Amino acid sequence: MTKHYFMDDPEYWRDKERISGESEYLLFQKKWFDTWPLKNEVVWEAEMNLYGRHEFEKDGKKWHRFILRDDLSPEELYEFFSVLCTIRYKYCWPDWYVEKKDRVNHWEQICPACQIYTRDLGAEKCPLCGRVLLYQKQVIIEGEEWTADL
Repeated sequence: MTKHYFMDDPEYWRDKERISGESEYLLFQKKWFDTWPLKNEVVWEAEMNLYGRHEFEKDGKKWHRFILRDDLSPEELYEFFSVLCTIRYKYCWPDWYVEKKDRVNHWEQICPACQIYTRDLGAEKCPLCGRVLLYQKQVIIEGEEWTADL
């Protein structure tokens, strides 16, 4: 059985249930998401060299791989991003939460567990693991792209 950094703690789930606004979310984020283990530089660089910026086609969509520095299990990466892409958007960026999820509005779909994303929207499940894909907002600032939650 995989040891999880925060998901095994019943207090995490109780705290998550209590979020009812931006201030509660920010306290939750500070308590649970501000510090956790990171991959050491050698491991992370090796993963970047092996998988980083890899693209592939699957089910008629172009997928891109991203490599996170967080040293968390796939389950925890998915849970973390799920909270960011739902609860955080709902309370911190409510306009994004209700905005139409399309490419025009700079949305992408991600599977943080598999560390892949696509801008070819419309799939419901990850083509690698079958988890429900999350919508994540991509932000453009002065001609440079970055993703709101990475």
